[in-house]
Amino acid sequence: MKSPASDIRTRIIEMYDVPDETVFFDPPSIFDDAIIGLGYRGQRDPVLIYDRQRVLENMAREFAPDTSADDPMEEAIEFLEYNTMRSEHGEHTPIFVVPITDEED
Repeated sequence: MKSPASDIRTRIIEMYDVPDETVFFDPPSIFDDAIIGLGYRGQRDPVLIYDRQRVLENMAREFAPDTSADDPMEEAIEFLEYNTMRSEHGEHTPIFVVPITDEED
C-alpha cells in the first residue's frame, strides 16, 4: 500500500491545475511529506510550499547513518540552505515556510 507521501505528486497534478513546470524537489523520501500546500501570487502559476522544519527533520534522519558529523541536523541545515533554498527555478521556485511563533529559538 502506498503512503500518502508517496503519491502526493500525482494527487497534486491530478487535483490542482498545476503546470508541467511545477518544481518538485528530490528525493521524494525527504521532500514529499513536507509539502504542505500550494501558493498563489496574482496571475502566476501556483508553486509548491514546503515545511522547512519537516524537510530538515527528514534530511537529518537520512544523513544520520551516513555522516561523520556530530550533528546531522546541523549538516541538514547547511545542505538545505546552500543547495536547495538558494536554487532558482524562475516563477516555479517552491517556497519554504518557517512559522512565526512567540517562542525563542
